[in-house]
Amino acid sequence: GVVQIGPDLYMIGGLGKFTDFSSSGVKARLYQEGSKYCEERGRVMLPVNSVGQDSGYGTYASAEIQFRCVLPSDPRAAK
Repeated sequence: GVVQIGPDLYMIGGLGKFTDFSSSGVKARLYQEGSKYCEERGRVMLPVNSVGQDSGYGTYASAEIQFRCVLPSDPRAAK
């Protein structure tokens, strides 16, 4: 789940599924979760950082993302 790690700074980490060979798929799901988290609070997600590791022998793909939830009027949220 989402963990607050600083003032308006959050992170989510997780392992991929058996069929995930790339950390990209894991990151995509985490970004969706982060976006939903912010949306439920009337805000939009602003990605800050991400790291990931592809699957290997005996390991699943994994990833961690960090993000902020900002007001839609925040200039950083401009599309």
